[in-house]
Amino acid sequence: MLSLWPVFLLLIVYSLAYYNVDYFLIPTLLALGFTRGQVLLIAGLWGFLDMLGGYIGWSGFRGLMAKVFEKDIIFMKKVAGEEEARGVLETIQVYFVSKYLKFLNGNSQNNTKKLGGAWYKFIDRISDRMIRFVLGILKGGSYVLIFIIGAAPFPGPRMVSDIFCGSMRWKKGFATVALGNFVKTLGFVYGWNWMFS
Repeated sequence: MLSLWPVFLLLIVYSLAYYNVDYFLIPTLLALGFTRGQVLLIAGLWGFLDMLGGYIGWSGFRGLMAKVFEKDIIFMKKVAGEEEARGVLETIQVYFVSKYLKFLNGNSQNNTKKLGGAWYKFIDRISDRMIRFVLGILKGGSYVLIFIIGAAPFPGPRMVSDIFCGSMRWKKGFATVALGNFVKTLGFVYGWNWMFS
């Protein structure tokens, strides 16, 4: 249960994100009579902690998923005969999975490589090209692009960039998004104050 801390952190962060800094917190604090400096400090801190919680949560979620996939890879190595199964229960699991794969493929040679065939190769090739394209865009103008996304006046792109930076564990990218978010918060504090004046 304790190993699921990233999931619980993300639930808390995204539940608290309901109290949107730009459209809820800043106007409320200004209406209550706080000064612009106080509102900037409170809203900037709230926005940063919100994004930091998302970053840490997605980074932990990545580690959680890596453990799950690592267990699957080790299990498939045991099915392929590259590693020994330990214990009676694991031996039985490996036996039935290898029989199932043999049934699916029609033979007993290299069960794991034959799954999917040409369709798998096609999907794999397309996904590799998409990943190279996205990484090329990010390498080309990553910090400027991430800053612009952080400074955008609507919350969707910031959440996506927070998820991306957290799951990639890209600390400098997160710092850039957080800086863009603070600049956006600065604009909202003075913008809301201008609208209410």
